[in-house]
Amino acid sequence: MIQRFIYGFILVGSAFCMVLLDAGLADRAGAGRVGELIQRGTFIPIMFAVLAVGGAIEMLRLLRAGGLRPHRSVVIGMTLLMILTPWLSATRLLGDAAADQEGFRWQLVWVGLLALLTAAAQMRRPVNQAALADMATTFLVPICVGLLPSFALQLRCSRDIPGSDGAWWMVVFLSVTKASDIGGYIFGTLFGRHKLIPKISPGKSVEGMIGGILASALMALGFFSIHNILSHFISAGSGWIVGMERMTAGVRSLEVWQVLLFGVLMSIFGLLGDLFESLFKRAAGKKDSASIIPGFGGVLDLIDSPIMAAPVAWFVLTVWWNVV
Repeated sequence: MIQRFIYGFILVGSAFCMVLLDAGLADRAGAGRVGELIQRGTFIPIMFAVLAVGGAIEMLRLLRAGGLRPHRSVVIGMTLLMILTPWLSATRLLGDAAADQEGFRWQLVWVGLLALLTAAAQMRRPVNQAALADMATTFLVPICVGLLPSFALQLRCSRDIPGSDGAWWMVVFLSVTKASDIGGYIFGTLFGRHKLIPKISPGKSVEGMIGGILASALMALGFFSIHNILSHFISAGSGWIVGMERMTAGVRSLEVWQVLLFGVLMSIFGLLGDLFESLFKRAAGKKDSASIIPGFGGVLDLIDSPIMAAPVAWFVLTVWWNVV
C-alpha cells in the first residue's frame, strides 16, 4: 500500500505540473494562429495522446494474449487521430466552420474511416473463423482509448471555454474521478467483506464501491467549498489566493446538489471503466495490463476510470447543466 501511495503521489504531481504548464502557456499566448493553438492546449493534449497510444498498445497485447489478432497499425493510428481531434478542431486545423471547430462531425468521419480501414486490413489476411473477432477488436480499441477519453479533452480544448479555464476543468474532472480509485482502494482494503463482481474483478468489494463514491463526492465538494471560501478574499488576496481561486473556478456555476451528483456519477462510471478493463485482463489471463508503473500496473490500469467517466462528464457539464 505504501508503494502505491508513493508512486500515486508522483503521478498526481506530474499530471498537475502538466496542467500548470498548459494553463500558464495559454494565459501568455499571443495573437495569431500559433497563439490560438497554444490557448487551446499544449501539454494536456500531448499527455492525453501519449496515454491513449500507450493504452492502445497494452490493450493490443492483452487481446493478442487472448488469441486475437487486431490490426496494430489501424488501431494506433486511429486512436491517435481520435484523441487529438478536439484539439485539432478547436484550433481550426480541420476547418474554419463552427461544426469543424466543435470536432464531433470529424469524429463521425473517423468512425467511418476506422470501419473502412479495418475491413481493408482484414482482406489482406486469410479468411478464417477468427476474422470477425479480429475486425471487432480492431474497431473496439480506438473507440475505447481514443474516442471516449477525447470527451475529456473536449472540456480542455473547446472553443467555448476561454483560455486556460479548460485546464482547470481537467483538474476537477481528473481529481474527482481518481479520488474514487483511492477511496475504493482504502475502503476495500480496510473494510471489504462482500465481493462486488468476483468473476470479473475478485478484488472489488461493495464496501470499496461505497468508499469510492464517498471519496469522489467529497473531492467535488472540496473544490466547491475552497472556491466559495477563496472568492470572499480575492479582492484583497495575495497571488496564491487568486491562483487557487482560478484553479477551483470550474465549479462556480454549480449548486451543491450538482457538485455531489457530479462526484457520484464520476465514481460510478469510473468504476465501470475499471471493470471493463478487468474483462480484457481476465480474458487474457493477466492480473495487470503491464508492469511499468510500480503499485499500479500499466497505462490502462491508470486511465481505465477516466475513459468511461469522460463522456458522462462532458454530457453533464455541457448538455445537461450547460455550465461550460
